[in-house]
Amino acid sequence: MLLDNTLGQTRFDGGYVHNGLLKAAEWLFDAECDVLRDLLERNPGYTLTFAGHSLGSGVVAMLALVAVHNRDRLGGIERKRIRCALPWHLPGYLM
Repeated sequence: MLLDNTLGQTRFDGGYVHNGLLKAAEWLFDAECDVLRDLLERNPGYTLTFAGHSLGSGVVAMLALVAVHNRDRLGGIERKRIRCALPWHLPGYLM
């Protein structure tokens, strides 16, 4: 089934993204930005890696993009220190 998702899309960084995922990512970023900035300032060698599974993987993929576009709110973190890990399946021992 092919769908034209014009109602659920939002312009972002020169393209279109899912509106609901973007809103969730922006909400999460706003809610946790101060905590993340503090952790990054106390641990300057760390990377900021977002991970999620299933619907959460879509949210954290967007969250990584939101973080890249708001690095100033994270204390000026370098772009290369922001990452996203999206596992394609969970190991059996985690299920």
